[in-house]
Amino acid sequence: MKCIGKAFVSGLVLSQVLFSTVPWVFAAQFQHGALRVRGDWQCVSIHGQQVKLFIDKENFDMNGNRTTYTMVTGAIRVEGAYGPVNYYYNFRGDSLLIAFPDGDRIICDRAQQEAQNHSGQPEDVPAQALPDDETQADDTSPGSAQ
Repeated sequence: MKCIGKAFVSGLVLSQVLFSTVPWVFAAQFQHGALRVRGDWQCVSIHGQQVKLFIDKENFDMNGNRTTYTMVTGAIRVEGAYGPVNYYYNFRGDSLLIAFPDGDRIICDRAQQEAQNHSGQPEDVPAQALPDDETQADDTSPGSAQ
């Protein structure tokens, strides 16, 4: 009888530990996923079509079509023409995989500038200036004919 009492108390303690920590772990993973999907993405559909995707804190923009969204477990819920629609997502390494309700899927990699920012590069990398026609015709430029 003593063993049954100890097992019961141990079970109660274990359940308290599990139930008190699991919501915190789940919430942290959920928030990490929400932050991880944000940014500029270059995507390709399973049909080979190029797709530009931008996700910020409030908007989901696919090829210029912007809508609001919320994060739900395992999905990005966008506001469709007839109500909310879930776009299920997952990560494979650094690639974002999105499955749409119609069966179409896209595979996304961070856009070039975005990828540099996430790899530890400074966020304000200046764009390289392209020489214009006047600069190329300058006598001091290398290889210019006189």
